Amino acid sequence: MSNVSTIKLDDANNYAIIAPGQITYALKADEKYLEKVIKEVEKQVKNYKISSEDNDRVSLSLMPTYDCNLRCIYCYANGGKDKDILSESIAKKALNYVRNYNKAAKYLDLYLVGGGEPLLHFDLIKKIISYADTLFDHVEINVVSNGTFSKEVCDWLIIRKANVRISYDVLGQDIQRKYENNKSSKKDVINNIKRLIENNINVLIQCIITSYTVDKMKDIVDELLELKISAVKFEPCLMTDVSRGTISLQPNPIAFADSLLEVIEYIANNNFPILIDTGYFTKPTLGKYCGLGNGNFTVTPQGKITSCVEVSRSSDPYSDIIIFGKIEENVEIDNKKLDFLESINYKNQHGGCSKCPYRLICLGGCPMANIWQNGLPLTKSKFTCQVEHAFLPRLLLKLIENDKIINVIMENPEKVEI
Repeated sequence: MSNVSTIKLDDANNYAIIAPGQITYALKADEKYLEKVIKEVEKQVKNYKISSEDNDRVSLSLMPTYDCNLRCIYCYANGGKDKDILSESIAKKALNYVRNYNKAAKYLDLYLVGGGEPLLHFDLIKKIISYADTLFDHVEINVVSNGTFSKEVCDWLIIRKANVRISYDVLGQDIQRKYENNKSSKKDVINNIKRLIENNINVLIQCIITSYTVDKMKDIVDELLELKISAVKFEPCLMTDVSRGTISLQPNPIAFADSLLEVIEYIANNNFPILIDTGYFTKPTLGKYCGLGNGNFTVTPQGKITSCVEVSRSSDPYSDIIIFGKIEENVEIDNKKLDFLESINYKNQHGGCSKCPYRLICLGGCPMANIWQNGLPLTKSKFTCQVEHAFLPRLLLKLIENDKIINVIMENPEKVEI
C-alpha cells in the first residue's frame, strides 16, 4: 500500500497530496503537473519512519473505580452502576511491572481514567502516587475527570502540576451530566476549572456533542473562552453495547461535520486563543489512531489489563479479545491477544480504509467505535466514515483559503513547499 494518497478537492482540479508528516497542494493542476508533484512528494517520504519511543519513559493507566457521583445520560461505561474499587495491592503490582519492564526509565506517565470518576477515592490515589514516587525519579500525572472534585483534590492536582482533562459539556451540562441526586454539576465544575487555570494547570476540555448540542458549538466556545480554556476536544456522542442512553442522543453525522467546520472557521476568523482537537483530523502519519493496537496497559478495578477503557469488565462484549491480561499474584499477559490487537489497524484491512485517500489523516477512526458498530473483523463505522468524508475535503480546502485555520487544529504546524 502506498504511503502517499491523492485527494481531489473540487471540480477546479485542486488536489491535496497526503504523505506521512506533510500535506502538499497542487492547485488548478493538469494531469502532467499533478504527476510531477506526486513524484516529488514520494521522493521526500521514501525513508519516512515513525518516531521511536522515548526509552527514558514508561506509561501506565489505572482505572481506580467504576463508581461515580454523576449519572451522565450517555456514559460509555455506565459509571456508578458498579462500585468496584482498584486495590492498592494490584496497583502496586502494576507499578512494579512497568518499573521492571524498563529499568532505565526515569519518568512515569501515570494516567488516572474512568471507568467511573477516578478521583472519587482520593485516599487510594494518594497512596498509589506515593508508591509510584518511590520507584521513579519523576511521576507525571494525567487525569481524566468529571471535574466535580473537592478543594483538597484540586489543590493536590495543582501541587503535582497534573495534566487534567475535564469532561464538561458546557451548554449541555445540565441535561447531560447531572449528579446522582439529579442536581446540577455545572457550578462545581466551573469553579474547579477556574481554580486550576488560575494556578497554571494544563486543562483540556472534553465536550461530548449530542443531538441536543450539535448546533451550539460556537456558543460553547464562547463560554469556554470566558473560562480561558486553551483547548477543547469535541466528541460526538456514540452509543455502544455498554453505554447508558439511547441512539437518539447521537448527533446526525453530517450536522456534526458541518458544525465542527463552522466552529473552526469561527475561531480562526476571530483569532480566538483556543485549539480544537477534532478527533477526525491528525497530522499525517503511518501511526495508529490510539494505543489499542499496541495493547494499552490499563488496569481495571477487577485487576484485568485492558487495551480500551470501554471494555473493562469480564462481562463486557469483546472482553475476550480486548482484555489481554490480569493481575493476581503476578502480572499475566496473553501475547496471542496482543498479536491480534496489533492487527487492528486500517493498514491491515482489505478494501475500505486501506484504499481510502484520507487514511493518513484520520487513521481509520476510533477502533472501538468501529467494532461496536460492525463487530469483527474491523471495518469502519458508518457514522465515522460519514463525518470524515463530509468534513475532511472541505477542511483541506479551507486550509488553502485561510492560513489561520491550521493553527486552530494543530500545534506548531510546519509548512512544506515543493
